[in-house]
Amino acid sequence: MKSRLPLSKSRFSVWETCPFYASQVYDRGIRPPRSKAAAMGATLHDFRRGVLTGEYDMGDCLSMLKDKADKDALAASIAMDAFEREKIVWQFFEHDIRINGKGVRVKRRGVLRGILDRFMDYAGKTVVEDVKFGSFKTDDLFERRSYIILAATLVSPNSTIEFHRVWPRLGERDVFVYERTGSLYGMKEDGEFIDLWDYLQQCILKVQSASSVPAPGPHCENWYGSPCYFLDSCPITHHLPASVSPEISALGGDVRRLLSSPETTALDASIVKNAYTAALQLKAMIDSVESKVKEWCEANGDLTIGARVYGWRERGETDVDKLFVLNTLLSEGVPVEDIARAVNISATSLARLPAKYKDLRQMLFSMATWRTGIKKVFGGRYVEASSGSSV
Repeated sequence: MKSRLPLSKSRFSVWETCPFYASQVYDRGIRPPRSKAAAMGATLHDFRRGVLTGEYDMGDCLSMLKDKADKDALAASIAMDAFEREKIVWQFFEHDIRINGKGVRVKRRGVLRGILDRFMDYAGKTVVEDVKFGSFKTDDLFERRSYIILAATLVSPNSTIEFHRVWPRLGERDVFVYERTGSLYGMKEDGEFIDLWDYLQQCILKVQSASSVPAPGPHCENWYGSPCYFLDSCPITHHLPASVSPEISALGGDVRRLLSSPETTALDASIVKNAYTAALQLKAMIDSVESKVKEWCEANGDLTIGARVYGWRERGETDVDKLFVLNTLLSEGVPVEDIARAVNISATSLARLPAKYKDLRQMLFSMATWRTGIKKVFGGRYVEASSGSSV
């Protein structure tokens, strides 16, 4: 079995998401191919670094990108640069740092590794900048704490460290300030003291002692844009068709054939039909099971499966006084194009305009809406009995 160390932000995230997937990758050394989204992210990071350092020409980089959204993301990432060059004492891009169990920087192995998008001394403070070219905003706590640990290893214990997370596609920059308390890894985070070294040891122990039991969830069907690479060999997938019901068991062989076939489009239609029939039956069963599980948790409390705890949680709901917000934005002179970023207007919402604005609504539909293309949607529909039998 390969070592589960050093931890990195991606490695820890994989262990948190699904121990089975993590075990396949890090214990057995099976590396799934890199996704298109990950490859594009690497390209955009490289282009941004090259433009900011003067190595690449911005126009050349934009011309090599085909998708307008990627072009806009790269342009936004450059425009959002928040640092004046004359105030930068030193800076590194894609800075690879490893430390061992004693907090000493090493060249190989170690217990923690991170590749900092940008690492600098700026106007008397240490800055770690991480750029996210994704479209969904999250706050990865382990990521920023681990990057702060790596940065703290290399700079004075008295320096303040700022962690900047930049979202070019969203036009946002989040800044987290870590005040040093004189010790190497003792920090103030959000006004509260935390020993980041103790935190790292807890994370290491969690990964080192983790089982390889699958943790089912939405990631099974959408692991960064694609179904899980190990779906076919996952114990849950392997045993489920043959164990959940006699009806699905009878179709289980075709489920396996569909999942394991390297040439999906060449399969006989009967195999695809049987596999999908099993999947639809299974989905109905899953919905029923989930309803029963929710009922059970309501009465008995949380349910632990692998590294995840399932149960009911209270979540605050927020309502917005739309009229007050719009009047305030207009009275404060906020440009209409900026207001449009905060207000969600769709064809559906236009249709909800009161009947007295019928003519205005029709005018808006004719002048301000247009087809952007045709989207393929998969689903079922009823067919006439006389149209012939299905395969």
